Amino acid sequence: MALARFLRSCEEISPRLLTADPDIIAPLCTDWTRRMTGKALGLVRPSNEEELAAVVGAAVEEGVQLQLQGGNTSLVAGATPLGDTVLVTSARMRAVQEPDLVSLSITAEAGATAAEVNAALAPHRLKLGVDLASRDSATIGGMVATNAGGIHVVRYGSMRAQLLGIRLVTPAQGAIGRLSPLYKDNTGPHLAAIAAGSEGTFGMVVAAALRAVPVLSESVVALMSFPSFSAVAEAVRRIRLSPAVSALEFMTASGMDLVSRHLGRTPPVAGAVYLLAEFESAFPLLDHVAAVVDDASPSTSALAFDRRGRAELWRWREAHTEAIATAGIAHKMDVSLPISRLEEFVEWVEGPFAADNPDLHIYLFGHLGDGNVHVNLVGAESDDLATDEAVLSKAAAMGGSISAEHGIGRLKAPLLHLVRTSSEIAALRALKDAFDPDGILNSGVLLPSRTGGHAISGVAPGRLA
Repeated sequence: MALARFLRSCEEISPRLLTADPDIIAPLCTDWTRRMTGKALGLVRPSNEEELAAVVGAAVEEGVQLQLQGGNTSLVAGATPLGDTVLVTSARMRAVQEPDLVSLSITAEAGATAAEVNAALAPHRLKLGVDLASRDSATIGGMVATNAGGIHVVRYGSMRAQLLGIRLVTPAQGAIGRLSPLYKDNTGPHLAAIAAGSEGTFGMVVAAALRAVPVLSESVVALMSFPSFSAVAEAVRRIRLSPAVSALEFMTASGMDLVSRHLGRTPPVAGAVYLLAEFESAFPLLDHVAAVVDDASPSTSALAFDRRGRAELWRWREAHTEAIATAGIAHKMDVSLPISRLEEFVEWVEGPFAADNPDLHIYLFGHLGDGNVHVNLVGAESDDLATDEAVLSKAAAMGGSISAEHGIGRLKAPLLHLVRTSSEIAALRALKDAFDPDGILNSGVLLPSRTGGHAISGVAPGRLA
């Protein structure tokens, strides 16, 4: 039997490589939202590139399907194993090298978390340009695979912009790429850029060479309240002109009320819509931020200059995800819009869409500086795909994207046609076939099924086919 031969090969590669312990495997088979659950035939945890390459080679030889996983923080079933799949994680590939202080870069293995990379950079007054609330569990490999964005895209760009080099294990080519921290390498398409956003469908990240950005000496966080989203949208148009702005996050009253109950305290400002802005500079910011906030014309505002105060204001934004999780299993739509149409989209969600779905609790928040809105719906059944499609179709019809930073995964794969033409999907398939001609990696992720239908249709709520 092919599976048995593959598992024996894994044991021969390393006695520590393979486990079938259900207590270890089970927590890795449910995605972060708790909305989708699958199962795996086994768990493989390579410790280095050589072991990973040998595992992938054995899978190719035996025709065994592999599901790649980093920190298991996917919100679209992109890392959730199917029943006929062996799970491969980067949990034992966590090395982080000393930063290169000349090139301002750092190299880290795929299983290292964003927090671990920042811990290595912090003594040198450096940091990773991408930051996100799941920093303690999100891995570098997963962040590359999904082209993670986070809170500082408005200043530093997404994960793709941080990549200087990469090592990747693919089914067709084996281990490829290099980790030289080159800021310029115009020798054809950049492998790291191709891997970013491919969601593990081309290969598994071994390690990445990443830009490091300076931790600036001056930082100010402002939490502002406004009477309407239109007022926030106008404020954002003004604040984005500041050369010091590094984050622009918005929240609505429903989400802030939920967070308030979750944290057991009252927000420092009150209003219908909230804007959290962070400013960073190597020069004094007090007068500049005061002028920017005054020009934004909020109803009320709170400013923080010290580390503790800034963290307390950021807590109101970052606690949204955990607070929503206490309210129930949420449908999480991660969309982006042209910034000029953000107001129209938010008004549609809170107006006609909410009226058509009175049983749903709707929580909106996101990254206004780059047009990213997180639509969280609590109250829909886990397998209610029509609700997801309504929101994603609206975003696509307005010239937006159905995935700003979470990826397509399996959940959104059948809807890829909303934002990609048939020719573009064919081009993506051609790339997939070049790197993984037998289709053994992350089957059903990113690209829609060739046979049609939904990746999780026809199954019980909360379970993958």
